Amino acid sequence: MKYTEELKRFLVEYERYEVTNLKPTLQELQKVLVNWEKTEYWKSDTIGTGVAIPSPVRMILTRIKDPEKVVDKILRKPELFLTGFH
Repeated sequence: MKYTEELKRFLVEYERYEVTNLKPTLQELQKVLVNWEKTEYWKSDTIGTGVAIPSPVRMILTRIKDPEKVVDKILRKPELFLTGFH
């Protein structure tokens, strides 16, 4: 698929944003959430019998969309992204 110059600029910016913001944020969240998955983390939150409350975190799902996929979605569903740009 051929991209316009504007979309090419978007891809460059998105990739920069992914490297400088998205990936570091994801890594920080993963560090925190990995502990939250462990029952030991919640030991201080025990019920009267001394049994640890199970972790409220059951599963962690994360995803950073590939820049090309973002552009493809924008092209497929422009009405979702053009709101407020009139």
